[in-house]
Amino acid sequence: MKKRNKLVLLGAGAVMDIGAPATLCSSPNTELDCCLTHQVLNTGEFISSSERLIEVIYKEILQYNRKANFEDIIEFIENTILSLYQKNHYSYSKYYDYLNVIREVIAKRDSPLKSLLFSFEQTNQNVDHFYLKVLTDLLADVIDCIRKRVKTYQGKKNEEFDKLFVQWFKKDVLRVSMKSVNVYSLNYDNYLYELLKREGVKIELFEPGKESHDSKVKYFNLHGSANWKVNESKNPNSYEICSGIDDERSTIQVRSISDKKTVLSPIIAGREKVNKLYAQPFRRLVTSFSADCEKADEIYVIGYSFLDNHINSVFRDSLEKNPKAKVVVVNPSMTVDDFMEIIVKDLKYKYDKGNFHPINHNDFKVFEITGSNMRLFIQKFIDFLHDPRKRIVILNEKSN
Repeated sequence: MKKRNKLVLLGAGAVMDIGAPATLCSSPNTELDCCLTHQVLNTGEFISSSERLIEVIYKEILQYNRKANFEDIIEFIENTILSLYQKNHYSYSKYYDYLNVIREVIAKRDSPLKSLLFSFEQTNQNVDHFYLKVLTDLLADVIDCIRKRVKTYQGKKNEEFDKLFVQWFKKDVLRVSMKSVNVYSLNYDNYLYELLKREGVKIELFEPGKESHDSKVKYFNLHGSANWKVNESKNPNSYEICSGIDDERSTIQVRSISDKKTVLSPIIAGREKVNKLYAQPFRRLVTSFSADCEKADEIYVIGYSFLDNHINSVFRDSLEKNPKAKVVVVNPSMTVDDFMEIIVKDLKYKYDKGNFHPINHNDFKVFEITGSNMRLFIQKFIDFLHDPRKRIVILNEKSN
């Protein structure tokens, strides 16, 4: 029997059943602790008795994007920071226009920020340094908010989910025919890694700057971790991000990576993820992810909505080189039309809707594409774990 290489990609939907916050909810009340975006909006300095600076930023963004979430806020802050490093602020002009709005708001309202600005002006300091401090402090507050929220839900337990996930991983993923298993998480927590380790799975966690062992089962945080920090060393041979947690608050630094100014933080968030992938260890992780996709016999994509271009490009290139890989996608919010658009537009599959049909005509939750090894489960991850029919998605190994 052929030994099989397996890859598991975990998106936000993989941990929703254990209390992970949604990216954005429909509630208009931003004071509610109901989603990550609303939590982020309750961080940072006040510019009046009832309004924070970050709320002003979010309102500006909403004028152009009514579905904006915390990643759009991070993108705005980071690019505004980078605009301050550009001569005449030319390279990031639209963000500099937003900065003019912030200037007006701070200048017109009595707040600690206005007092600090006044002291800069009175001592003839460059006011760009003031805005740089305000924005880097705000970004650190946002990153800390995300990290603390991760630690909150990571401390919760869902006995039903835990049992089902471990059972699935041991019986379906770690089968006798397994050669290697590489788990890549786009989330900032290590809940599932800790769970598997606690339940006796011999799994190795990638930690930047630490020696890797030749383990058959490995776990990677592809977009960073709540347990990482920015490396204070500027040695070009060292990782820009390393293991270890900042004791008080996240460190935010602007460095030149591949001759381009980049805002570094322990996690990759925001819409400009690609620019940060040149920093280590993210560059190494993406290279490893690509290589593992190319050699994988089975790929599970859990709770990922295919919204990151750099992830999609890896899938596209890898599946072109590795067309026999069996791909299982689990996502409750994805429709057949959504998925068809993704595989045709982003993954470059040459199929139309006529190739897409339910495996069981009495059940329109599980679909396959004729002539391919790809399956789509339109259901929550916990429902997928509950359903023994998931085993049909992997073709009989004897046929290989």
